[in-house]
Amino acid sequence: MAQNDQHTTTTIAKTAAAVIATTAAMAGLALLPAQAHAQQQPGPVRDVAVVAEVDGPQAERLGALVTEGIRKSSSMRYQNAAAKAQLTVRIATMSAQDAGSIVYSATWVASRKDTLIDRQLATCDVERIAACAEAVVAKTDAVRVALAGKK
Repeated sequence: MAQNDQHTTTTIAKTAAAVIATTAAMAGLALLPAQAHAQQQPGPVRDVAVVAEVDGPQAERLGALVTEGIRKSSSMRYQNAAAKAQLTVRIATMSAQDAGSIVYSATWVASRKDTLIDRQLATCDVERIAACAEAVVAKTDAVRVALAGKK
């Protein structure tokens, strides 16, 4: 049993590394320290785009729920195109080997300066996709506030 747990942990770690590399390549960025912050932009940051690269129906659901959460937000305005947004959330996902969870990487990029603001790597049980999406939306709002200089 312990050997099976070790194999699952190793598989998830390899999958996570692949997701990070995919997200970085998708964003066209080099990986920077997680707490790197862009220079403050004048005025409030409200326009947010979501770019999701998905692997399967559960991952597609995660991307759709993040998009819907931003659309429903009173503090953020959803933009279809990253070029029109001030902040872009890039989500890359992969199904974990046990099929009971997905691995996702969320990356927040200041769109106009193409600057990596923050990133997050996590696994999410398929039963908790909505809660994982809510966490990404909440983090997006926190990044948006930090970019606006309203810490």
